[in-house]
Amino acid sequence: MAKIRSNRVKSELIVRQGLTEACFVTKNHAGGGNYVTIRIELPSGPTEAEMEAERQAAERRAEAERLAAERAARAEEERLAAERQKAEEAREAAEKAEAERLAAEQAERERTEAARLAAEAEAKPYSLAVRGNLLRWVTLTPDVGVEWRISRRVGLTVNGSWTSWSWDNANRRYALWEVSPEVRYYLGEKRTWYMGAMFKAGAFNYKLSETGRQGDLVGGGLTGGYMLPLGKALLLDFNLGLGYLNADYEKYVTIEGVRVRQGSETKNWWSAAWRDTTTTAP
Repeated sequence: MAKIRSNRVKSELIVRQGLTEACFVTKNHAGGGNYVTIRIELPSGPTEAEMEAERQAAERRAEAERLAAERAARAEEERLAAERQKAEEAREAAEKAEAERLAAEQAERERTEAARLAAEAEAKPYSLAVRGNLLRWVTLTPDVGVEWRISRRVGLTVNGSWTSWSWDNANRRYALWEVSPEVRYYLGEKRTWYMGAMFKAGAFNYKLSETGRQGDLVGGGLTGGYMLPLGKALLLDFNLGLGYLNADYEKYVTIEGVRVRQGSETKNWWSAAWRDTTTTAP
């Protein structure tokens, strides 16, 4: 009974007062009376060492919390920086894609325009054109010619020049005629570049000083150039020729309006010549 009573008391204190089993040292009395002796050992307060340890643990927890907050702040900054970097990369990628799109559209427009021009050239190739050497006209030497496209790549041109001037009572004279046939082969998709071979024949009469020269000339060479379109029916022909020219002529002086022969000469030249020609394609 004593054991039961002591256990009952312990149970009441544990349930009602929140004590634990470690707080009890019980001694049951079986005789001498009907009673129970219970000795409760309550824990004493913390010692100074325990309080110092608790303080240091609190400081360590606070330092750990501060470091954790700093790490969290750095992580947040890194996250925001990464998001800004991703946004900047996305913006640059979008700008690059837009530039590539615009460049592709421009290239497509240029390709379409080139295809259209090529189609027009294929559909309506000129077969006969009128030509004129601008440099000859500047020197008061009229020059005209024609070009006949035998095929889309091969053309045959013939240029002719003629002039005749006299002054100082016919004591000074400048006269010339030339015929220059040329065969050309046009290169490239647009057929604006070309190379060719030219032959030249003519006669001249120069008297720019006391002694005049009158004779024939013949020559030929290789040519090359570029045809610059100026519209649907006008082209500017830049031409460079390299070749040989032979001149057989007689020297003369004029005495009372009569030409008196003073001998003859033959000269040969190897040279380059530049021509600037306009072409009108009907």
